[in-house]
Amino acid sequence: RTLKSEYRLYVMDGTREYEVFPYSPIERGFQENFITINGSDLIPNEYHMDIKTYDATDVRIHKDVLIFRVVSDVTERYE
Repeated sequence: RTLKSEYRLYVMDGTREYEVFPYSPIERGFQENFITINGSDLIPNEYHMDIKTYDATDVRIHKDVLIFRVVSDVTERYE
């Protein structure tokens, strides 16, 4: 059973990662876990999300769990 989970959001520039949000807690609901991100704070770019889980004796980092793109024009579509 996972005791705690955190997420972080970053962008890539070649092989370098630039952190947008450092590791922050994932909220726990009754039947699900969730996060809330204000998309208006994000500039157009491709964003990557990592998840860190803590067990009793183990810490695991799950890379690129989610990759999404913020676009600057509502007529632009995800490819």
